[in-house]
Amino acid sequence: MGPFATMFLADKGADVIKVEAPGGDITRNVGRSPGHGMAPVFQHINRNKRSIVLDLKSKRGKAILLDLVKDADVVVYNMRRAAMDRLGLGYEALQAINPKLVYCGFAGFGHDGPYSDRPAYDDVIQGLVGIPDLMQRGSGAEPRYAPLAIADRIVSLYGLNAIMMALFEQRNIGRGAAIEIPMFESMAHFVLVEHMFYRSFDPPLGQSVSPRPVDLNRRPYQTADGYICVLPYTDLHWQRLFIAICREELIADQLYCSFERRIENVQSLYRILSDALLERSTGDWLAVFDKVDVPAGRMNSIDDLIDDPHLNSVNFFKPVIDDLGSCFIHIDVPIGDGSAAEAKLRPAPRKGQHSAQVLGELGLSEADQATLFAENISQDDPDRTRSSIEPKLG
Repeated sequence: MGPFATMFLADKGADVIKVEAPGGDITRNVGRSPGHGMAPVFQHINRNKRSIVLDLKSKRGKAILLDLVKDADVVVYNMRRAAMDRLGLGYEALQAINPKLVYCGFAGFGHDGPYSDRPAYDDVIQGLVGIPDLMQRGSGAEPRYAPLAIADRIVSLYGLNAIMMALFEQRNIGRGAAIEIPMFESMAHFVLVEHMFYRSFDPPLGQSVSPRPVDLNRRPYQTADGYICVLPYTDLHWQRLFIAICREELIADQLYCSFERRIENVQSLYRILSDALLERSTGDWLAVFDKVDVPAGRMNSIDDLIDDPHLNSVNFFKPVIDDLGSCFIHIDVPIGDGSAAEAKLRPAPRKGQHSAQVLGELGLSEADQATLFAENISQDDPDRTRSSIEPKLG
């Protein structure tokens, strides 16, 4: 979560120093890569950062981190608060040396609840907030997790938002902050905005779970030659769609004449749509819906998505060649502000790639650095002497 949240900060020019244990970030090895420890997910979320290796369980490693904290705006960590306290790196300890520090921690659960000491990862949180239950309701099959690290990514964005608000206060009031971003509570908020539904009232007006998202007929619809995704939403959308599928009489049908009535009769409405779309090809329907301005799209595979003409036309994919000559295709963050993002894009760091650089900035001599490397308190980049190519966009 921390790496994804700080990726956005690094993309906008923040000097993000990734502090890794001697064993390195576990995501470095989630998949193959041309270079050791540079797996795809790791590279996507750690670009534009620097890496230093520090053994924080050692006195010297901890002292070096504290030196870094003195001039830092933000510290982000991915562990339970108690673990940071045991390392002597809790908020009180760091705030004492940097009163303006924004201290942001991602953890499974809030520290003041009964689950606070439990470990948690994405699948565990998905289960606790009911995502497999929703997947089962919407498919009629066995419960399943969403097939991506949805909790990690969403909670990261909650954290990014909190960091930016805290930085705003830091700049305007001169005050730091301790921020806790619990996965469980954050994802519960994300899910229940939609699915607390009638239990949002006291007394309840009905059951939880919004019916439209979990209706079995809410799915990509089969056409004569494939699938299409279509979502008429407003009254005007539905009127245009009814005309397009030659069911004009439904415009005045009391079952479907308003948003409220369509929600109440969503099962029969989706069945009508499902049956009608079987009659023509995906391409035909896309042309029809585009002409009448009804939201619709093709059901892409992931490979289709990577090859999508729109994404390629807006330069969504950005090949970058690192200093060892390896090319990696980064994906854009689609937040345009007119700046030249290409000029800032740098490859994700190898483990300890910037250890010597960062230690030098802290005033440690080459002899001191050599001692730290020899004692495995820090690690140097073994490829540093082979680096001969300036990182660049491909």
